[in-house]
Amino acid sequence: MGKRWDILASNHIYTASVFDFESVPQPERNMLWFFFANAVSRSLGQWEHYAHEVLARFRVDFGRHAGDPDFVELVERLERMSPEFAEWWPRQDLRRLVEGKYVWNHPQAGLITGTHITLASGENPDLRLITIVPEAEALTKLQLIADQAAPSMPKLTAVKKAARR
Repeated sequence: MGKRWDILASNHIYTASVFDFESVPQPERNMLWFFFANAVSRSLGQWEHYAHEVLARFRVDFGRHAGDPDFVELVERLERMSPEFAEWWPRQDLRRLVEGKYVWNHPQAGLITGTHITLASGENPDLRLITIVPEAEALTKLQLIADQAAPSMPKLTAVKKAARR
């Protein structure tokens, strides 16, 4: 994820189980845009809770880049596109990017749970790697989703071994 929360890459399991950012135009490949302007995010469950969390975390980066025209442009587009964003943006709540529980509702597999971890480089703190480590019971569901989406992709055996430890 880039400094303005643009999605730079995702893996095949995220694409199959949550959302395929490659399927939308480049300006929409953004985590805030996904939460506030893409209907898919609302179908994943607990939308309002996660939307508030994402927005509070984004405000921290917006403050670090005060006046950056790319940030301002994104916020203005979202204010026009999403009534919730326009209503919630003026609030002052802030949250740091840290790990936490991640729960989403897949249309075929049901609830999938895991822990999200955000890693930032010391040399470039605006570049982040967000990893979702699935809970043990979610691994089977994710493997089925991945197999249906891309049968030739690697299996989740390494993740399964780590989850058992």
